[in-house]
Amino acid sequence: MAKLERRLPANAPGPLFVDDSCIDCGTCWGLAPATFEEHAGHARVARQPDGAGARARAFMALVAC
Repeated sequence: MAKLERRLPANAPGPLFVDDSCIDCGTCWGLAPATFEEHAGHARVARQPDGAGARARAFMALVAC
């Protein structure tokens, strides 16, 4: 579970974020490439999900993480 106090600054503003515990495995951007991407050795939220489908994919990625 990501912790707010460890949030990476490269995340897009909004409620979803990646923290510094990310091991850069690629699961999140593999499942939700419209939301997540690789950045400097970690994943990041490149864009907050827009719409029900994108939110569902992003939440699937969070559960798989």
